[in-house]
Amino acid sequence: MKISCFNLLFFFSSLPALSQSLDTLDASQIKSKLSLINHAYYLAASATTPIDSIASFVRKFKNIDRLSQFNFGYNDTTYWLLIPIKNIQGNREKLLIEIQNPHIDRIQTYCIGDSKIIQLGQETGDFHAFSNRYIQHRNFIWPLNDCGLDNFTLAVRIEKRKSSLNIPAFIWTESAHRNKSTLNTLFFGISFGMMILVSIYSLAAGVFLKTRIYFLYALFIITSIVFLATFEGLSFQVLYPTWGNFNSLFRMLINGLTTITFILFSKHFLKIKTHSNFLNQLLNSIIIIFIILLSVTPFLKSIFFTHGLLMIPIILSLSGIANISLFFGALKFFSKQKSTSLFFLIAYSAILVSGVLLIMEDFGWIEVLPFSLLFVGVLIEMLVFSLALTFLMKKVYDERNNLIQKLHQHQKQMMQSYVLGVEKERERIAGELHDDVGSRLSNLRRLVTLSKSENKAFIENEIIALSEDVRNLSHQIMPIGIRYKGLPQLVTDLIAHFKKNTEIKFMLQCYDFPEKIPEHEIHQLYRIIQEGLNNIAKHSRASEADIQLFGYDQELIIAIEDNGIGLDLNLHKGLGLTQMKARTEALNGKLEINSSPNYGTSLLITIPFVEQRGIK
Repeated sequence: MKISCFNLLFFFSSLPALSQSLDTLDASQIKSKLSLINHAYYLAASATTPIDSIASFVRKFKNIDRLSQFNFGYNDTTYWLLIPIKNIQGNREKLLIEIQNPHIDRIQTYCIGDSKIIQLGQETGDFHAFSNRYIQHRNFIWPLNDCGLDNFTLAVRIEKRKSSLNIPAFIWTESAHRNKSTLNTLFFGISFGMMILVSIYSLAAGVFLKTRIYFLYALFIITSIVFLATFEGLSFQVLYPTWGNFNSLFRMLINGLTTITFILFSKHFLKIKTHSNFLNQLLNSIIIIFIILLSVTPFLKSIFFTHGLLMIPIILSLSGIANISLFFGALKFFSKQKSTSLFFLIAYSAILVSGVLLIMEDFGWIEVLPFSLLFVGVLIEMLVFSLALTFLMKKVYDERNNLIQKLHQHQKQMMQSYVLGVEKERERIAGELHDDVGSRLSNLRRLVTLSKSENKAFIENEIIALSEDVRNLSHQIMPIGIRYKGLPQLVTDLIAHFKKNTEIKFMLQCYDFPEKIPEHEIHQLYRIIQEGLNNIAKHSRASEADIQLFGYDQELIIAIEDNGIGLDLNLHKGLGLTQMKARTEALNGKLEINSSPNYGTSLLITIPFVEQRGIK
């Protein structure tokens, strides 16, 4: 047989281990839990070394390297863990040995007695179905009492090639292990339950606020849940227990997918695209590379497994570049978005510390810690990001409330302006009735009383003119027949009225103007055009006026132009222009006025379509 030299592959120990006689573990002294540090031994052998050779070596030689640490780092070696045990029947409870690493490719346990070798179950590990495990648990567990021997050496063959290997080995009493498993189950249930609730909350917030970042955060949480479950060995047990040799591949896939969702979420959280096009393109490139790697992994899995020590640095380098870019992006944009960057840096620090420590564990630079670094880091990260998104939601609500208050205030001002306009219009009509029509009627009454024949022609002309003025006045305040006429027809009738009473040449042009417009919009537009034509008739001294109605995909446009004397916009801020502006703003539109002496005046009214204003 060939057994390699006994090397100690630990970061913190540069001296060779001291050879010493094997100490036998007294099982009767174990009360609850015992770490096998300094209670077990190990040796490195080829993958094909049979158990008979190992048993012969154990029986003949008593100088083997003592297990002083659990972490072997990245290597390509098969190890045998050896635990000499005596008085196994002296303990009142059953004893269990547990290897607290759910990701071992192949693992097999034997009991080596003085004259026989007993195999505990069959070979198991990630390369076999989950049902191959002696006890159905995410970690590897064997009952020591099943050996049927009181004194023996437990030999555990462990193979995890081209990857990081740590073998936290413990012996438990059955009751202590049951209590520990119950606490672990409770911890996982609470943790995953909280994550699921946060993801549902984020999805609901995304639907309610119609904001992409909440959907991306929910996606990041979902992939993180699957990643953590896979990291803790739960995915193999629950999702694909019969798919041997798939667990290692799935870990690589879900790790890449979680990285992609984190980059996408972080890009939107920090608004990378807005602040830095270069950084945005860099992160997009990393996402594309990850997608390509994930796409080809199922087809080239044998290559990835064979050259795992090459692929892992590539994946870590890509993740490192992405994380460093996001970290410096958060620092760079801190002055522009302090609260967002601060939240990100706090959350990122938690996952960064846990990630760095985890990498140091993988490379064997530090010993395996008694708790899951990654689990703790992700929980802290999710807590901080959840608080951050709640804070952002509050900001959105505050901004929305401020906008609603401003809108209410604006509507109140518009209503006040409208009421004031109505009162002014009433005053104007009352003044015209009193000063013009009333006085002219009084004069007619005096002339009729005189009954002189020379006054008859004048009286007749005055009655005709008075009747026309009253008719014009009533026409201005008369309700519009909206239900029976569209805006183009109403404007046509209005122009016909002005043609009868002025010498101005009015022209109407209509291009693709929609027929179906809400009644309240037609009313407002008609009054705007009416006021514009009134101003032309009374003040412009124009000979021509053009009215154009246009319909486009996203807006309505009304143009009114004349060739009159123009007006000074700084001086002319009368009720008519105020009312026109108020009516335009009521439709979320825009009124533009241009005027110059001797070149006339032009009004351009732009109104968005109903769909653009969200009106149903």
